[in-house]
Amino acid sequence: MPPQAELIWRIELTGTRNFSCRGGLEFGPALGVAEGELDGLECKLWYESPFLGKAVCIHPSDGREVGHSTLDTTVKGAVFVLPAPNTKEDDAWGRFKITTEGVLAPANYMVRYNTSGGVHPKQCTAKPGEWQLVPFTATYDGYLCQE
Repeated sequence: MPPQAELIWRIELTGTRNFSCRGGLEFGPALGVAEGELDGLECKLWYESPFLGKAVCIHPSDGREVGHSTLDTTVKGAVFVLPAPNTKEDDAWGRFKITTEGVLAPANYMVRYNTSGGVHPKQCTAKPGEWQLVPFTATYDGYLCQE
């Protein structure tokens, strides 16, 4: 991150990366779902390939949405991915351009690191048309960068 980047929030998310099976070595689209807690809010992140995604945070007392972040892939260089230290077991690390709304503190970049699991399977063990779920955890940091 640039020197003028300020760490705004950090959240640990746990969930699955989900790969649609077409049979054997052939896969269709992928998506992911993960959840965690941020400042007392229950947050859920989803994404689908290639890079569409949103995180929604709800108030635990009444379930209403109070804030969200959205991946912004419209900007050149909005997505930057690096291999995780253990590429055989852990999903890639990355930096993503985002927008935030609601009670979430303003951030315009999100960094994913400390991934565990989530690697694309070599072969689909689910039946064609079904999903193969791969457990996944990661740390996500929200940064406000002066651009």
